Amino acid sequence: MVSQSGYCEFKAVATHIVSECSWNGGNGGGILTIMNTNQFQPAPYPENIVWVNDTTIAVWGDLFYRRE
Repeated sequence: MVSQSGYCEFKAVATHIVSECSWNGGNGGGILTIMNTNQFQPAPYPENIVWVNDTTIAVWGDLFYRRE
C-alpha cells in the first residue's frame, strides 16, 4: 500500500514494513524504495515497479491490482 502522504506498507511472509517511501520514476515504471526501520539498522528496500495499465502494476513480475 502506498499513501499520498509518502508512507508505504509492505506485507509478505514473515515481513511487515510500515515506513516512509520514495519514488524514482522512469519510462513506464520505476523504483519504489521503502525505508525498513524495523531492523537494527534502517535499510532501504527497493521494489521494481512497471506500469501495466491504469489499474495494474507489476512488482518484480507479479501483478497487483488497484483496490479502492
